[in-house]
Amino acid sequence: MKFVFFTRKDSQVIKGLMALLILMHHIYQRVPIPEEMWIDYVFRSLGYLCVSVFFFISGFGITASYKERGGGIY
Repeated sequence: MKFVFFTRKDSQVIKGLMALLILMHHIYQRVPIPEEMWIDYVFRSLGYLCVSVFFFISGFGITASYKERGGGIY
């Protein structure tokens, strides 16, 4: 039996969540929010991490798809 780390649907859910968090990051950059609120820190800091996770999962999916088709050096 082949072990699957996460399915295509799992990766789409994670990418969707990351896209929403990136959107919130951009909104919170434009909307004035008091500095002492914890939500300000979370959304301003989390955006950069979400972009990295989104690109990593996208690259993982492309690589897995390419490998599945028998292409390349894999």
